[in-house]
Amino acid sequence: MISFEYPVMCPLMGEAIDKDTCFDIHMVVIGEAPKETAPDRIFKNNSYIDICNNCKYHRND
Repeated sequence: MISFEYPVMCPLMGEAIDKDTCFDIHMVVIGEAPKETAPDRIFKNNSYIDICNNCKYHRND
């Protein structure tokens, strides 16, 4: 269960994001969606998977 409200600050995007953008990034990071469904700029950081997984707002659903 998510215990925070959107928008949240995304360390990959460098800005606040809504729940849909967060979900799109999450799905790519866990390998359930193709990369083109997430914003291109998250891939500029080679550690995007670790950064997302360690985000305090990381989705666990």
